[in-house]
Amino acid sequence: MKAYKRFYSILILLLLCSQIAWAAPNSSVLQNVRFSQTPDKVRIVFDVNELPAYTANLTANPDQIVLDFANASSAIKLPTLLLNDTAVKDLQLSEVQPGKQRVVINLKTSAVTYKVFTLAKPNRVVIDISKKVDQKYEEEISTGIKYTSLYRNTNAGPITAYVVDLSPSSAYQLKPVLSNDAIVDRECVLSMTERAKGIVGINASYFAPNGEILGLLKMGDQIVSTSAVGRTTLGILPNGQIMFDQIDYKGSVTLPDGRLVAITGVNHERGPDDLILYNNYYDNMTGTNEFGTDYIVSKDTITAIAHGNAVIPPGAVVLSAHGSNEKALAGLKVGDSIKISQSLGSAWDNTSYVLGAGPRLIKGSSVFLTSK
Repeated sequence: MKAYKRFYSILILLLLCSQIAWAAPNSSVLQNVRFSQTPDKVRIVFDVNELPAYTANLTANPDQIVLDFANASSAIKLPTLLLNDTAVKDLQLSEVQPGKQRVVINLKTSAVTYKVFTLAKPNRVVIDISKKVDQKYEEEISTGIKYTSLYRNTNAGPITAYVVDLSPSSAYQLKPVLSNDAIVDRECVLSMTERAKGIVGINASYFAPNGEILGLLKMGDQIVSTSAVGRTTLGILPNGQIMFDQIDYKGSVTLPDGRLVAITGVNHERGPDDLILYNNYYDNMTGTNEFGTDYIVSKDTITAIAHGNAVIPPGAVVLSAHGSNEKALAGLKVGDSIKISQSLGSAWDNTSYVLGAGPRLIKGSSVFLTSK
């Protein structure tokens, strides 16, 4: 008799639990869907005749909010609703099984938060999607090196930034790497970083489609590239100290008769009236056309003269002249001695590496913008 009572009690409890788990409200009908947008938030409202049971989940790959309505049907005839928002792409409504309606909200970013709630009189299911979410992820990838990723949703759209902090006491060295070890052609950052056996790689100079650097670059004792526009430059001294300033390249050729002719650029395509210096960082050949003269120089001596696309021998440079500068160098012949001088200024000539870009953002711990 006692065993029977226990069984009866357990059976009643199981039946009650079953009712609690599977009990559902009266059948709900999704009657309409509407939405509103602000710079901070998207609100989506479902008008219903009865408040339904629902579940909501945020998924990744793809980024979606999935909202399931149980014991519900839909009178909405629009399967896809375009929202044209910075964070929300569209909304899709479908019946995944009889009596179960699924709403999939496709997101443009995972950097959102959401809240689902109900309102009565009239009955509504509301989902608020907040867009202004800041995310920050930090990781110490090695001793003295910290990686940070930042995400911020703004009125103009999402902004992502990646930052690497290098401690001055770190055993790592900061230096530029040239794509393909030459100016001509390009190489992706990952390949350059792996080839240099680096732990971190980040974009540096601006560059043209043919690979030419649009900015100043010095590696060791060689000027690799110069800039036609005065821009801020980063310098790295042999002890690892960093300098910032706006500097100019000055280069010249002293001719046998004592005249000085200014070098107009290094390792760039030759233009009208230019005098361009090409060294082994450029390529095997200058790529110049026949409308100028190329002087091959080794150990301050003219070793050959060519009219277009001269070979750049190892350890030598080529002076390529056009227009007025071609006339200035017209008297040079093989065997003549000349003197090439290049300088970035007394302090900057002592640097191991120099890299220019722009515009400058900070000076003296304050915002300092010199460009619109």
